[in-house]
Parts: sequence; C-alpha cells; structure tokens
Amino acid sequence: ADPVIALISVNGDQRSGPGLPWDLDRPLDASCAVDFVPSRALGDFSASTESAAPAAARDALWHSAAHLLGWSLESLFGDRAFLTDGPAVKPAASAPGIGGGFFYDVLLSETGPDVVRDRLALLPPAVSPADLGQLAAGALQDDLLHLLRQDPTDDLRRLMRDAFPASDTHLADLTARMRDLAAASSPRAPLPFRRLPVARDTARLMFFHSPFKLALLNRIPPTDRVVVYRCGDFVDLCRGPHVPDVGLLREARLLRTGAALWN
Repeated sequence: ADPVIALISVNGDQRSGPGLPWDLDRPLDASCAVDFVPSRALGDFSASTESAAPAAARDALWHSAAHLLGWSLESLFGDRAFLTDGPAVKPAASAPGIGGGFFYDVLLSETGPDVVRDRLALLPPAVSPADLGQLAAGALQDDLLHLLRQDPTDDLRRLMRDAFPASDTHLADLTARMRDLAAASSPRAPLPFRRLPVARDTARLMFFHSPFKLALLNRIPPTDRVVVYRCGDFVDLCRGPHVPDVGLLREARLLRTGAALWN
C-alpha cells in the first residue's frame, strides 16, 4: 500500500527517537532521517484493533477522520454548526489493547445563521478574497484589524441561548455524509489535505464568522506559526499532520454523541 505519513526524526538521527510527524507532501526544510509508515500498518477504524504504526501516525489517521466529521457537520447543518476542536483520542494507558478514536466538539444553534449574518455585516463592503493577500502583507486599515481582534464572547452567549443537541438521527446522517465525502475521492480526482501556513490576521478574517475559532486562534502563542488545512471546501485551524487523501477514511464511522463544556 502507499505510505500514509512520513515520520521525520527530531535531530536528523534515528537514535533520537521516533521523530516528528510530517505530512507526506510537505517539503523537508532540513537534513533528516525519514521513516515511511504504510497505510496497512495503521490497521482499520475498529477501536479494538491494535496498530503496528507509531502512535503519532495513528493519531494522524484519527485526527484526519475528525476533520472529515467537521466537514460533514458544516455540510449537513450549514450556519447552525459552530465547530470548536477535534483532536485524536489517545488510547488509555490502562487498556493497551484498545485503540484511540476521533470526535469533533460542535455547538448546534438555531441562532447560528443570524450570528453569522450579523458578524459578516460588520466587515467593510470592500473586504473581498483579494484582501487576504493585503492582510498578509499588513496593508489593511487599522480599524479593520481592530475589528478582527475583538473579543467574540457576546456572540458565543447568543449562540448558546438557542443551542440544540445532536440526535441519533443526526448521527446516522453524519455517518452517511462522511462516507459520501470520502467516496468522492478517486485516483483521478483526489481530495487531499493541504497544509497552508497563513498570517494570524488572515486567519482571523477567514474565521471571522466563527466565535469559537477566533477564541482558539487567540490561544495560539504569538511566536507560533498559524496553519490551516484544507480538504475540498472545508478549511480548519490545525497543526497537522494528516493522511494525504480523504479517500483513506471511507471506513470511518460514528458510534455515539456526548456533551462537553466549553472553556
């Protein structure tokens, strides 16, 4: 099978440890040792299946599935879905035979379309996709930059007032949507995960409609580079890495819903 993810050793020496996880198509920026992990080593999506792959590669598979779930949530619920975070689930140390998993915390709110409309209405009419390049170059006006950096707490409260839970019917619909999106990938028309470093204020403009993403963006240390990943028409804040193509996630399935607290 084709390799899924490359593991790059931290110091260019295999003796230094298992290495940093690295996207397969991401350029190497230094001399290093490389260990390719084939897809067959990742096993399948069964929670009881042990994997021969390093934990970092297995986490990349789970986290990629979380992005597919996030894409499906936005596709199914539109502006009523506000994504928060979707990391890989680590296997429990007390149960080494049980694998990890994936999830994506989301707030579903009937007020969502109104909040999105009101937030986008705050942006000057002149703001267009072309402005993203100007923003990256620091050329936009100070009043717009001030707007992008405002605290979104009030809009979060608006969303929570009309929130509704996901049901078992939603779970079945989301599973079907995930499989439809994954099945749309083919060798002739793949749906890859693309890593895109962006300026911090560019990311603020990209996610201006989403108070949760803005809150998460504000938690990224100022010295860290902001990165988004794109797959199809889904774009999300993420450090990565991911499997190279969403078609590898055809067997992902959802088991249950739960509740979480936003902090």
